[in-house]
Order: sequence, then structure tokens, then C-alpha cells
Amino acid sequence: MRHSISTAKYAFAHGKQPKGRGMWAFEIVRSVEYHDGRREESAPSFVPYEMSFTEAKRWVRHNTAGQRDIVTIHVAS
Repeated sequence: MRHSISTAKYAFAHGKQPKGRGMWAFEIVRSVEYHDGRREESAPSFVPYEMSFTEAKRWVRHNTAGQRDIVTIHVAS
């Protein structure tokens, strides 16, 4: 499953779209089922070493592959 990656929070915080090389961080948002309903929970995910933004997107997609409960991946830094 291919998860959507949103750059809106990054663009708002930095005033520009993400690009270039860096130690990228992502916010993984999951839809979780509880006994009293569904809620969204988020957790950070950090790339293991400096890489381009394109490589970082590929890395985070690979590391979240098969997790169907993920709603969106936000670029965090």
C-alpha cells in the first residue's frame, strides 16, 4: 500500500517545500480502533542517516509497507 506523504506542516513551519539532503523526520499518523471508537495516533520516525528528501520518502514508505492502518505521513523536519 502506498501511503500519502504530506508536506503541508513542513512548508508552514519552514516557509518552503522540503528538498535537499538532511536528517529527515516523519510523523506517522495511524487510525487506531479502541473499544469506544477510532482515534488517530502519531509517532515520529527518523531516517537512520543523512539522505536526500527523495531517498527519505522511499525509506519511510519501505519501513511502513504493509501497515494498512496508516492514514498519512507528515514531513516533520
